[in-house]
Amino acid sequence: MNRRVYWLDAARAIAILLVVFTHCHEQAQVTDPLWGGIFYSIDRLGVPVFFMLSGGLILDKVKDIPILDFYKRRIVQFIVVLCVYSIVTNTIQLYLDSGDFLFSLGKSVVSYNAIMNPIEFNGIYGYARQLWYMYAIIQLYLVAPFVSRLVTASSTKHLIVFLILCAVFNQVRMTGEFFWGRWDLLYRLGSDFTGSYLFYFVLGYVLIARNGLDVMAERFQWPLSILLITVPSILLVKADVNAGKLIGEMHWYTASLFILVSSIGLMMLLKLMFSKHRIVALEKLSLCSFGIFLSHYAFIYVAKYLQQVYSITDNQYENTVMYFAFALTASLIFTLVMLKTKVTRYLVA
Repeated sequence: MNRRVYWLDAARAIAILLVVFTHCHEQAQVTDPLWGGIFYSIDRLGVPVFFMLSGGLILDKVKDIPILDFYKRRIVQFIVVLCVYSIVTNTIQLYLDSGDFLFSLGKSVVSYNAIMNPIEFNGIYGYARQLWYMYAIIQLYLVAPFVSRLVTASSTKHLIVFLILCAVFNQVRMTGEFFWGRWDLLYRLGSDFTGSYLFYFVLGYVLIARNGLDVMAERFQWPLSILLITVPSILLVKADVNAGKLIGEMHWYTASLFILVSSIGLMMLLKLMFSKHRIVALEKLSLCSFGIFLSHYAFIYVAKYLQQVYSITDNQYENTVMYFAFALTASLIFTLVMLKTKVTRYLVA
């Protein structure tokens, strides 16, 4: 794709808004099965969109790039930002808790550097909980040169069969196991070669590079996209309410068939909405999406600290809105400033 595709910018912008929002209502502790289920059913679609965008934009190109050149270009950068933002985010959160900057920095460098794990309860990235995604994307980028050669040499029909197998061995198996008990055949077959994140990666290639979203007339795509989003969401929220709690597994990407179906519907809807409309604000937000993703959790902790110190509100929904407005604005400004120089750009773009 040599020319800029505006709906992809819009999709990336919407996805980062959803990612920031999900972390905000988590930190505000929205645990009500109804509203928490509604929030998760919508905002948890942001990460699958990011995976699909990565697959759709990378797999069509990387086959022509020498493997080591590709690794040097992105993998090294990803490891650097993973380490930097883990240390920075944890230093901020620990400092807000303790008031001791040197302790916070030292603890973050030793315990939360995202590379070595000294057996901490929060894991190697500690309070920078968004960084789980970086490990997944690094692995996908490591296999991307090989996957690209496979998918570009395969017909769309063959790729669809592969995607069906991926879904069956992952989301279908795990969703079915949760609601109806373990399907022993699928469990024993495993999912080693058909990972859920690889599924979204290849799915993005089929939907974007192979125009998989254009399989029917546009007038049929509108109702279909809305059905694909709403029906799984309603079923999942109903399951949450019936269970009296948020069913965490069914709101997670590797396990949830609901999230899978809804994310496809969202991609279709975003293309319908934005393919013919250029929105500059969304383009700017898209440009800053990586920096916002990396930095926003630190600003959520700052917002949470300010809320506690000044007792702004105890309402979890009001806190969600406050955290979201503060974190999004602050991380956007931070990213725009970092984009000004070549050196700092490396950490946000």
